[in-house]
Amino acid sequence: MPENRSNLFSLRTYLPASNAEPKLAMDKSLFFKEQKNHPEVKKINIEKALKKSLSFRVFATLGTFAVAFAFTGNPIGSVSIATAQAITNTTIYYYHEKFWDKKKNAA
Repeated sequence: MPENRSNLFSLRTYLPASNAEPKLAMDKSLFFKEQKNHPEVKKINIEKALKKSLSFRVFATLGTFAVAFAFTGNPIGSVSIATAQAITNTTIYYYHEKFWDKKKNAA
């Protein structure tokens, strides 16, 4: 293990693997306050993340519209289906994230 990384996170433990390099074992309840300042940790660019999320939602909704229009031939019905899909998937994703956050915090 390189010298500069050995004390990166004070709560991590290195366990030896059989005839291999040490493997990192982490306690599930850790909170790494040092992590945000470490140069190897990527910082999240909120503006970029929002732009990517919005562009994905636009393209996914347009894709849903195209498929619905191909099946129905009705543009108004296709808009309704695409709108319902966008709202439903966004809502499902929100609750899915809440579920996993609760599960992660309970562990």
